[in-house]
Parts: sequence; C-alpha cells; structure tokens
Amino acid sequence: MRVRDLLVTNDGRPALVWRVIGYLFAFGLCVSMRAPLTEGFEKTLADLQSPLPLLLASTVVMAVVVTTTLGVSIVFRRFVDRRAWKGMACPPPGQRPRDLLGGLVMGSAMLLVVAAVEYSLGWFRVVGWKEGMSAPVVAGLLAARLIYFVGTAVCEELAYRGYLLQNLGERYPIWLAVLITGVVFGLSHFMANGFSWRFVIAAVLVSFFLSIMRLATRAIWMGVAWHLGWDWTADGLGLVPGYSPFQTERVGPPLWAGQGLAIEGGLLIIVLLAVALSASLLVFRGAGMDWTAKLAPQGEPVTA
Repeated sequence: MRVRDLLVTNDGRPALVWRVIGYLFAFGLCVSMRAPLTEGFEKTLADLQSPLPLLLASTVVMAVVVTTTLGVSIVFRRFVDRRAWKGMACPPPGQRPRDLLGGLVMGSAMLLVVAAVEYSLGWFRVVGWKEGMSAPVVAGLLAARLIYFVGTAVCEELAYRGYLLQNLGERYPIWLAVLITGVVFGLSHFMANGFSWRFVIAAVLVSFFLSIMRLATRAIWMGVAWHLGWDWTADGLGLVPGYSPFQTERVGPPLWAGQGLAIEGGLLIIVLLAVALSASLLVFRGAGMDWTAKLAPQGEPVTA
C-alpha cells in the first residue's frame, strides 16, 4: 500500500479515516457548547423564580447546537466527502410526521416498560414532588427539557446514523458499518456518570435498532424521535439525575439497573433492547434487507 493511499482516495478526497476523525472532532466542538451556554443563561436569569431561565437556555442551546452541527455536516458532506446530501438520510422532518410520531411513542413506551419493571421490583421509588413544583413550573420544566433533548437527539442521530454510518457504509458492509458506529457512539459517552463497558454493548444494540429505522424509512427521523422519547421520559420520570419534578430513588443493583446517567449499561435495558432489535430484525427481514450490502452515495443499500 502506498503512503498516498493512507491520506487520500483515488478520486482525491481525504481518506475515510481522516474524514471521520475530522468530522467527529468538529461535531464534538459543536456539542461541547451546550454546558457553558446553559450555565451562562441560568446564571444570568437566576433571579427569576420560574422555569423561564431553563426554558430560554434550552431553546437557545438547542438552536445553536443544531445549527452548528447541521452546518458542519453540510460542509463535510458537500466539500470533504464530495457526495450528495441525500446520502445523509435527512429529508425535511415535516415530510415524515408518521416517523416522528411512531419513534416518539416507541422510545417513551420502551422506557416506561423499564420504569414499570424497576418499580415492581422495588428498584425505583417515587418519594414525592420536589419542593416548589406547581403546575406552571412542571409544565415549563418539561417543555424546557423536551427542547433540550430535541437538540441532543437531532445532533447525535445526524452525526452517527447520518454522517458516520453513511461514510462507513460506502466502504464496508452495512453490518460492519453499524457495528463500528455503535462502538464509537458508546465510547463517546465515556465521561458520563455511571459509564461501563456494558453501556457500549447497549450502544451497539441501539445502533442496529436505529439503523434499521433509517434503512427502512430512508431517513433518520424515526430514530431521532425514538432517541428523544427515550431521553425525555428517563429525565422526566427521574430514572436519571436531572430535572424531574419527582423526588425519586433508584436502589437496584448496578449490574441490572445501571447507574448515574448511563442506565443503559444495566442488563435490564440491554435485554429490552435485544428483544426490540430481534423483533425489528424479523419485521425487516421481510423487506429483503441484505446486511452484506453497502450504501450508495445517495444512501440506498446496494448489493455487490
């Protein structure tokens, strides 16, 4: 192999590894703005005794992070990859209302199953309401967190099931591209409180699950909505440390229940994801999906 092959492709583009590293670095810079922006807004509006600071902060942070991530994705896809934007599987979301509704319901429902099982086992307890949680405050709080998680879901799905999966899938079989995407997605949460190697396993299962949604619908939006429903419900119920209006306790064994912000590392959720993935594979199998195929630059699976 020539040294040039490690740097550029035959058509003069940067080699795959450098395109991916460059994109993930730029994406990391985009999402790293969330914490300082949110903290800055909350401190500035701290004297307001309402959920307004969090609502305003979430709206601005969502807009900034989504806009910059979208901009980075467009620049890399058009000028670094030199490929069609269609390959990102990101049509206007207004064209996919059923995907959005279906994904949101599915993500919330799956997380509610987790909460119900943990509650029945005594691993999850709702002690009561947090102090000062009037109806307007609860409504504002839930709205603010919904907006925040919209940003998280859009950016992460655009980056991983959009850019990364597409670039890997143009080079490698789909199954391998999805596997690598899942590992990278899992390891990107390395700094999350409660992270463990089991979280990476869960991330791989999620990657296959959400990639099936992308391949079946030719768009990332069902996966975005599933991601949103899962995160928002976990935060709202108090299954993870966050802004839930409930005062909750989680006392389940970390091996099964996970811990901190990385509850997906618990075996209970891993089993649930495995069941959901198995069901989706059975359904998708009827569509003739070939996991050894690759992705065309326009995002369509192509069997060699």
